This record gives sequence, structure tokens and C-alpha cells, in this order.
Amino acid sequence: MERLQSIYYGKDKGYCRICGLEKELTRDHFPPNSSGNNQKIIINCGKSKIYSQNGMKYRTLCQKCNGELLSQLDNDLKKVYTQFQEFQNDIRIYNSGFVGINVNQYRIARALLGHYLAVCFSDDYENEIKKPLDNSPFYEEIRKFILGELINPSMVKIYYWYYPYDDIRFCQYEAYIPFMARGNMRATFGGLLKYYPLAYWIVNIKNSSILPNKLKNLILKDEVTLMRIRSSEIFDIDFIEKPESEAAILMSNNGRIYSEKY
Repeated sequence: MERLQSIYYGKDKGYCRICGLEKELTRDHFPPNSSGNNQKIIINCGKSKIYSQNGMKYRTLCQKCNGELLSQLDNDLKKVYTQFQEFQNDIRIYNSGFVGINVNQYRIARALLGHYLAVCFSDDYENEIKKPLDNSPFYEEIRKFILGELINPSMVKIYYWYYPYDDIRFCQYEAYIPFMARGNMRATFGGLLKYYPLAYWIVNIKNSSILPNKLKNLILKDEVTLMRIRSSEIFDIDFIEKPESEAAILMSNNGRIYSEKY
């Protein structure tokens, strides 16, 4: 069975991608159901396609991590969606070019990383879900941060920008080399989560030799802060996924999943 179908239908029991314990597995929804995720879509990964209602679904998390931890954190992701919808309905604020949302960015980061880990697999899901988790420092730090065991991650920074598109996109890990045409091999390493109204770039800042400093990043403080979004600056739907004139991207084809309305 192809990778996408394997993760979507999944196994009844395996190692949870967050806590790492072998348990009964439940389906994670991305985007969360509370974030406007109510349409029928076609999920694509390579040559594989699946029709799905209410977003992407992956049977990779245990009930405690999915139904208790992530469901609570998703309430903060919901605030991003609902507040942005309110601003869009007020054309005077929306036309100002900036939208300010009062949210807990620390909890948003934990929620996003939980959904990110739910889909992070090699090509061999069938065997990987039966084994203990990969203990690479990057993913181990993400897990501890999601579980609340780590307050200030040293390897992860999450950048964001306005994403006014219906397509839902996921990229597990890539190397983005912005100036390769000039012979400059400095790269940014990380994964992508894109769904309306924002796109997120989960960057491994320890391995990256250049960071996207022109983009805003989430403030990892466990308190409500102002999240500023430049609604007047609209990037192409493929931003970071496809290289610009001087750039290059190194990634696995199986590491990218995207969906569109059906």
C-alpha cells in the first residue's frame, strides 16, 4: 500500500508520534475541525490520491495526545481562524494592510508541531508505526515542547505569513537554498504547514545556516500577545515549496502532501 493510504487508514495500534508510547491509535485532523475544516478535499502525495471530508486525517496519535492534549491546544488555533474571519468582515481594518490578533502564540506553536509530527514518516509507515520513535535531537525537542516538558526550545523557530488559499499543504522536511545561483550554499532546513489563513515554516535553526528574517516568527511565551499579520503582502501559493530564480530546494517527493477542494 502506498505511503499516503497507509498513514490515512493506519493501524489500530502502534507508537504514538507525540508521547512515544505503544497504544491504540486515533486519527488526527489537519487542519483542526474548529478552523474552517468542513469541506471535501482530494489529498495528493506523489501518484497517490484519497478523497476526504473535513481535511487530512492520519491514524498516528493516541487518544490522550490527540483527544486531550491537542484538542485543548487547538482552541488557540481556532482563535486565529475566527479572529481573522472577523477582521475580514470589517473591510476598513482589512484594507489597512495589517491584522492584529490577540492569541497565545506559545500554545499555537505546540498545536502546530503536534499536527506536524502526526504526518512525519519515512516511506515505510507500516513498519515505522510498530517501532519506538526516532530520537533525533530535532524531533525529540519538538515532542518535549508539545508535551510541556520543555519551555524554551533551542532548535525550533516557527515563521508565518498570510495564506489566502483553499489548498492545504504539508512538507515534512526540505532544504531551501535562496542564493544557489550565486554559488552561495547557505540553506534553511525545516517543514511546512499551510492552510487558511496562515502558512507556517517550522525551521530547524540549529542546522540552518541562513534564516528567513524578513518573515515574522511566533513568540514562544505562555501568555496572550499580539500576533501581527501583514494581509497586504500576499505570497504565491507555492512560496518556499518551489524555488525562485536564484534559489533551489532539496527534498524527497514523498515528503510533500497537498489537498484541494473537490
